[in-house]
Amino acid sequence: MKLELWTLEKSKKNKQASDIEDYVKRLSHYTDFEMRSIDNSKIAHAKSSIDEIKLGEEKLILKSLEQQHFLLLLDEHGKELTSKQWAQEINKWQVSGLQKVIVLIGGSYGVSKAIKQRANLTLSLSKLTFPHRLVKLIIVEQVYRAFTILKGEKYHHE
Repeated sequence: MKLELWTLEKSKKNKQASDIEDYVKRLSHYTDFEMRSIDNSKIAHAKSSIDEIKLGEEKLILKSLEQQHFLLLLDEHGKELTSKQWAQEINKWQVSGLQKVIVLIGGSYGVSKAIKQRANLTLSLSKLTFPHRLVKLIIVEQVYRAFTILKGEKYHHE
């Protein structure tokens, strides 16, 4: 199973980049993991409405998303899981033979209704709102944590 983390954001320096890279490197021992930044800087114009921005981002997402991809949407209104439940979800995907799971961090205004409907699963990291740079770090660390839980390694403490 391949895991890809997709983000919709303008290209800019991320202060957590080295921490994120560290977890991505660690993940290579467990799974095929890739990060993909979808540049949405050309979507928003001074006169663009939020709905127009979401629609433009929807087109960018759907251009790369294939029918067989499992889409996991990160959204504040999604289901909350513990780290152990998250690990079991990943295990379920592996056992079921999923080829590719896309973890999507939407744009600043969230995602369109069509993307929400397309999502196979919607998870929330918290009821709080976080900037993209922190969400990337949190989700990459949580994916790593899940694999260490599944392998019975001593990273996660109860």
